[in-house]
Amino acid sequence: MATRKVTTTTSAAAAAPAKAAAPKKASVPKKVAPVAAAPKPAASKPTAPKKKVAAAAAPGVISVETLQDEIRSEAYNYFIQRGYRPGDPVADWHRAEDSVLRRHGLR
Repeated sequence: MATRKVTTTTSAAAAAPAKAAAPKKASVPKKVAPVAAAPKPAASKPTAPKKKVAAAAAPGVISVETLQDEIRSEAYNYFIQRGYRPGDPVADWHRAEDSVLRRHGLR
């Protein structure tokens, strides 16, 4: 009788002791560059620079700064007409304000 040699093969995984599953590495967010402004589309034709339009350029429009300068000057003229004598500067201002606003049709 012939003897037969029986061999059993075992996989390496079965032979090795079971290892505990390693914890997953925490994902580190990548450094992100700041978002830049969107690139301007290329103009097909070069354009002339736009001219700035002043508010006073429109007919009949006057700026607040111009009005205040005129009122200030008019109030000072009332002081001069009084002979540089002390008086009521608030009354001079209101009188000048009324005069300038009427001149410009705002009252």
